[in-house]
Amino acid sequence: MRQLITAITATALALSLVGSAVQPANAAVTGYNSSYFGESAFLTLNPGQTGQFVAIFTNTGSTGWLKASASQVNLGTCLDDKTTCNVAPEESAWNDGSWLSSIAYATTSTDYVGPGQNGFFVYNVRVPSAATAGTAGTFNGDLVLGSTLQQIRPEGYYQIATVTAAATGSTSTTYAGVAGGTVTGNGTATAPAGATVSGVTATWSNLTAGTSGALGCSNTDANGFNELSEGFMCTGTIPGAGTDLVRITTTGSYTNNTTSTETDYLGEVSRPTVTGSYSSTTGKYTGTCPAEGARDTQTAVTNVQYQLINALDGTIVRDFTDVPPADGAYNELCESINFTPDTSGVASGTTLTMNVRARDVVGYGASDTETITASTTGDAQKPVITAAAVSRSGGNLRAKGTATDNVAVASVQCKLQKLESLIWNDVTGFTAASADDGAFNETNEDFTANFGAITLVGGAQYRAVCNAADSSGNVGPDFTTAIFTDSAASTTPNATVTCTRTPTADTTNAASVVVTGSANDPEGVANVQYAVTRGSVEPGATTIQGYTNASPTDGAFNEVAEGYTFTFVFPTGTGTDGLYHFFTRVIDVNGNTTDPVATDPGPCASHEDITLDRTQPLSNSAAATDAGSVGTLSAGDTIAITFNEAVTCAAGSSLTISDGTSFATLTNGTGSTWTGCGTTSLSISVTTTPTSSTGNPVAYGSGTLITASNGIADIATNTPNWPGSPDRALTPG
Repeated sequence: MRQLITAITATALALSLVGSAVQPANAAVTGYNSSYFGESAFLTLNPGQTGQFVAIFTNTGSTGWLKASASQVNLGTCLDDKTTCNVAPEESAWNDGSWLSSIAYATTSTDYVGPGQNGFFVYNVRVPSAATAGTAGTFNGDLVLGSTLQQIRPEGYYQIATVTAAATGSTSTTYAGVAGGTVTGNGTATAPAGATVSGVTATWSNLTAGTSGALGCSNTDANGFNELSEGFMCTGTIPGAGTDLVRITTTGSYTNNTTSTETDYLGEVSRPTVTGSYSSTTGKYTGTCPAEGARDTQTAVTNVQYQLINALDGTIVRDFTDVPPADGAYNELCESINFTPDTSGVASGTTLTMNVRARDVVGYGASDTETITASTTGDAQKPVITAAAVSRSGGNLRAKGTATDNVAVASVQCKLQKLESLIWNDVTGFTAASADDGAFNETNEDFTANFGAITLVGGAQYRAVCNAADSSGNVGPDFTTAIFTDSAASTTPNATVTCTRTPTADTTNAASVVVTGSANDPEGVANVQYAVTRGSVEPGATTIQGYTNASPTDGAFNEVAEGYTFTFVFPTGTGTDGLYHFFTRVIDVNGNTTDPVATDPGPCASHEDITLDRTQPLSNSAAATDAGSVGTLSAGDTIAITFNEAVTCAAGSSLTISDGTSFATLTNGTGSTWTGCGTTSLSISVTTTPTSSTGNPVAYGSGTLITASNGIADIATNTPNWPGSPDRALTPG
C-alpha cells in the first residue's frame, strides 16, 4: 500500500505548504478545533542572524478565531518534550523581541479566521551571538485559546533553525615605528560577501616590558565604517625602548557578527637558534642549556621540531615533527633538547639529513642540520595490489583497486592495454593513480586510475596493469586485471530506470511531486530527463513540461549507475486537476536514448501516472429519517448522505448538525454507527441521542444543516465543502 507523504512547494508568501491532512477527531475546547496545514521551510542561520517561520493551521471547529477577543487563538510555546506547554521554552534566547509573549510565538496574521479557513502564525527567531555552528534550536508549540491558555488540540508542531558558521573578512596592515615613539599602521579591511565592515580596533603588547594598551583606529574616507572594503589607519604611542619586541593585534568587525584578527610584530624580532649534536651510538639528538639547546634572546621558546630527508634523492622521509619538551613545557629563553628521531620505515644504513628548528611567538628560526644514518631494521617488504578492475567512467575507462603494504603505500600507477591481433598493446603509459581518500599514507589504500579520453571500439578487449610503491621506496610486482570488453560502439538503447516518489499515492492533492531514482546503462549514463503531460494516454495528452534535465545525485552524469532526482510543481487554477503522466528517459554516452514505457507498469519506473485532485467532495443529497423522538435528532434516527464521489471515514470520524440555535456531533462508533464508508453513499444510524451545544435537542426544520465534519475525506484527502454542497439540509422524511 502506498503511503501519502505531504510535498512542499513555494507560494506567493514564499511558504512551504502541504496538502490538507485528515482532520482531527476531537478537540479539547468546545467549539474549537484545528488541523495542521503546513509550515515554512527549516532555517539555516549564522550567529546573530534573524529568520522567519510561518505555521499554518486550518480552523476545523465551529467558532471563528477573532483577534483581540476571547476567541483569539495563539501559537503557544512548548518545551522540547512536546507536552509541557504555556511555559517559556528552552529556546527563549532566540526571541528577537517579536514574539507575542514569553509563552506564545504569535497569533493569527489576519484579524479573523473562520471555520474552514487557514490561520497563518508568523514569528521571527534570532540566533544567539554565542551559538556554536552545528547546533540547532527546535521551536515546539501548539494552538491555544488565548483567553484561557487551553490547548485546542495537541498536534506536535515544531520547526528547526540550524546554526552555521558565518564567513569572516580580513585585514591587511603595515605598521611602522618602534616602542618609545609613535607607531602607525595603514591597512585595508575587507568584509565577507553580503556584509560590510563595521569597525577596526588595534591592541598592543610590549612583550619585553610586559605592558599593553590600544591604538586609535579610524577609516580613511571619514564616512565611518560601512562599506565592503574600508581603508583605515591605527596610530598611537607605545612606551618602551626601540629594541623591545611589540606585538600588535588588529581586529576587524563585520555586520554579519564575525571578526578577524591579524598579528604583527615590531622591534628586534630575533628568531631562536638551535645547537646540539646527534650520537650514532645512542641514536639521540642532544642540546643542553645554557651553551646549547634552543635559545632566544627576547622571548621564550614555544616549540621544537625535526625533519628527516633522504640524503641521496632529497625526498622527505619524515616531515617536521614536534619534539616533546625536555622539562615538560616550552616557556623559557633556553630550552634543552633530548630526543630520538623516528627512522621507522627507512632501510637500515640509509643516510639522512636531519633539520632541527625552534620557534618563539613570532615564528621558527633557522635549523641546525645534522647527518645521521638510519639504524632501524630495513623495510624490504614490497607493496602489492590485492584487487583491481577496469570499468567505464562516462566515455572513458578507469582502473579501480586496492593496494596494501606493511608500512604505508606511497603511490600507485597503472597503464591501459588493448588486445589487438592476439597481442596486448599499450594504449597509455603508466599513469599515476589517485588515492580515494585523498592521500597515499596508510597500509591499505583504495585507488583510481583514470586513463583520459580514449577512442573506444565496441567489442574491443581491455585490461590494466598496475603496481604500487611504499614509503621505503620498494616497488611491488605488476598486477594485471581481468579483461574488460567494451560496448562503446553500440547503438542500442538499453538503460533501465527504477525510482521512488513522494507522494506515493496514485491520487493526491499535494502541491508537488519529488522523484528520486537510479538509471543504469552498461555504456555509461550521460543524462536523465523527465517530461510531464496531462490528459489521455500518450500521445494524445497535453504537454505540461517538455523533457527537462534531472539533477544527478553525485553532481554529474558520467557513470554506469547514476542516481537522479527531480521535482515537479503542479500548476494551479481552474482546470488543473486530472491525470498527469510523468516520463523519464535516459541518454547514454553514445547518444542513445532509452524511451519510457507506454503505460504505467505499477512500480515507480520510467512512466508514472498520478491523478491530481484538489476538489473537495460535495453532498448532492442529504436526508434524515425521524424514527426516534419526533421532530428532533435522537436515537433511532438515520442520516443518509450521497456525495458526488467516494469518501472514506473511520472510527472516530464525526459529523456536526445545527438547527441554527443548537448543534450536535455524531461520532462514528460512539453513539452512532456508520455504513457506506469508501462509497458515495454514507448512512449514519443514531444509537444514542447526542448532547447539543445548548442542552436542548437539535430540532428538524428548514434550517437544519450539516455544518462540518471530521475524518471524512476523498481518496486525495480533500474534506467535504459543506457550505458549497447542493444539498446539506436535513428535512425529516
